Amino acid sequence: MIFREVYHRSLYQSLLKVLGILLLLCMLALCLCACTETAPPEGEKFNVQYSAGIGGKIEGITHQTVLAGENSEMVKAIPNDGHIFVKWSDGVTEDMRTDRKVTANISVTAIFEKVKFTIEYAAGEYGKIEGELHQQVAYREYGAKVTAVPDIGCRFVSWSDGETQASREDFCSDSGLKISAYFERCYTVGSGTKEDPFQITSYVEFKNVAYFPAAYFRLMCNLDLSGYNHEPLFSDETGFLGCFDGYGYTIQNMMVNSSSQCPSLFGVVGAGGVIRNLHLEEFHIKFRNSEASFNTFAAGAIAGISYGELENICVDGKLDGKDIFHNKVYIGGLVGFLGGNILNCHAEVDIELNDLQSSNLQSDVNIKAFCVGGLSGAGQGSIINNCSVTGEIDVLSSKRLIYIGGLIGQYANNCDHGSTIINNNKTNINIMSPNQLAQAGGFMCLFEVTQTARTVVKDCITKGKIESYAASGFIHDATIYGEGVIQNCRAESEMIVSGNGAGFLSQSLGGSIFDCRAAGKISANGNGLVAGFGLNYFKTKFLRCCYSGDIEAKRAFGFVHRVNKCSLEQCCVLGKVVAVIHGSGFGFIISESVIQDSFSKSNVYNVNVDENSGRTMAAGFAIAIEDSQIKNCYYYGDIKGTVYAQSTGLPIIGAFVGIIIDESIFINCHVLHRDKTFIANIVGENRNDKDVLLDITAYIYEKEMFFLADKLNRDGMAIFYNQEKSPPTFLWMVD
Repeated sequence: MIFREVYHRSLYQSLLKVLGILLLLCMLALCLCACTETAPPEGEKFNVQYSAGIGGKIEGITHQTVLAGENSEMVKAIPNDGHIFVKWSDGVTEDMRTDRKVTANISVTAIFEKVKFTIEYAAGEYGKIEGELHQQVAYREYGAKVTAVPDIGCRFVSWSDGETQASREDFCSDSGLKISAYFERCYTVGSGTKEDPFQITSYVEFKNVAYFPAAYFRLMCNLDLSGYNHEPLFSDETGFLGCFDGYGYTIQNMMVNSSSQCPSLFGVVGAGGVIRNLHLEEFHIKFRNSEASFNTFAAGAIAGISYGELENICVDGKLDGKDIFHNKVYIGGLVGFLGGNILNCHAEVDIELNDLQSSNLQSDVNIKAFCVGGLSGAGQGSIINNCSVTGEIDVLSSKRLIYIGGLIGQYANNCDHGSTIINNNKTNINIMSPNQLAQAGGFMCLFEVTQTARTVVKDCITKGKIESYAASGFIHDATIYGEGVIQNCRAESEMIVSGNGAGFLSQSLGGSIFDCRAAGKISANGNGLVAGFGLNYFKTKFLRCCYSGDIEAKRAFGFVHRVNKCSLEQCCVLGKVVAVIHGSGFGFIISESVIQDSFSKSNVYNVNVDENSGRTMAAGFAIAIEDSQIKNCYYYGDIKGTVYAQSTGLPIIGAFVGIIIDESIFINCHVLHRDKTFIANIVGENRNDKDVLLDITAYIYEKEMFFLADKLNRDGMAIFYNQEKSPPTFLWMVD
């Protein structure tokens, strides 16, 4: 027992000694490892770098070399304007830092971010805001777009900071914003739609039309604009595109004394815009311009420029212009420049213009620079139907060429506008423009149709008086490369010219003229040249046309002055021709043309000149026929006067024709040849060295020609009609 206990104690003590030795060895090993890892070699150096991110900078030394176990020098993260410090890239949130007991390289970045501001938008009465009303916007950045939207019948006025654009994106610089949108009510009745138009009961509400360019409107009462100076509602940048229905009411006493580009009621009507059922009474438009501030200037009662439709409108008033100095000027009683249509409109206007000039003598290919008209100054590809014009146009002085028309100054149709019609229009207007730089037409001055286009002018009538350098009763000048037809029109304008004039159409290149008549008296001062129907035509076709007035000029011709490559059928002259040097009952020079089934009953008077006036030429039908055909025609009248001896040659006078040139032929022609002492021959001179057919029958007694219809109606065609105690007329002229 004792032995066993001693044995156990010895064994236990031995184990304890072994464990102690092992524990001591482990502690020594740990101490050796620890000393190896943390204790750097004496004198080692580390790099400490501090950098700034976007939006800030570092105050202090950014690149440092620190001895092992030493501290870095203090640095501070400084934010730029509009920024804040967030943290360092290693998670430290203090902006100031010193790294202590440096034992390794250090590289950290200061992180900044922009300050955010609050923008708040609010809508006042009669509107709302579309977009985000409460926004957090970073420094020097734009917020999201918002738009002020007015309620129906209302308009946006401005923002509380004075901004007038409805949409905005605000830029934040140093503070937040609180902004309100202001609106005002414009109309209390209507929603601006076709079914429910805005209703206008005051001038203020009428002016508010400018804020709704595409809406529908209805005038609900008469408006008196006395005491106001009206400014046009729309410009060429924002033309009226909606529909304005005057509903038969009247706007009175409109005064426009404006320096705007389009002085008028509406200013500019865009394509698709409609104005209808309106009366404009006692308006007065004044315009004074000394400088060419606008390339194009256009004035009219309703609009300066219209590409829309004007319908059932009556205007009565005055346009007064002085010192007009623009590249292009278009002035009309209803509209200045027309690119749209006019239907069932009337203008009673007094247009007075003085001192017209221009810095640019060039014009567009189709439209001339200065045009004035009772209804419209100029038009392009427009339909003009059932309209009328009365009043006066006075151009007192001009320093450049101006084109004046009773209805429209110039009408041009190019291929882009296809087929158009000008139908059932009337003018009774006096035109006064004695300046040599003026041309005038009772209906229009210039008529142009380009290739592939077609325009018909039909059932139109002109009356009034024209005094101008050059003028025509209906159209002054036509240039027709496409298809242009003038049909069943009447010109009864009385004309006094100092240059040249014609009863219907002065000159035309191409075109067809059917069933038209001219009846106004024409007289020319000085060396003027006039003809009853027209002056110069090339490749033009005439059918059933007549002139029945009296003409008086130094050179005067019953129907036409000169035709080349033309066709004239069933044309006639009734009246009196008073000439000084050259005169004839029908025409002057007929070249490469055909005249058939035509006649002249015009007496040719006062064929007398002094020694210095030149050679006299006169004939009953035509003075010179060159390479042409004259068929089934007659002249019934007298050639009366005195011819003085002249140093420039003997007069050429023929009862039917003065001179025959080249291979011209005459078939079934007839002439009254009573005065054998004054007219020696039926033909004055025959300059053709070849045999030509001269089937011309002369009659001494008037009654011998009373039944010519039986001879003139050939091949079963009933064209002429016998009259009692008079030579025949056309069946289409018999009531």
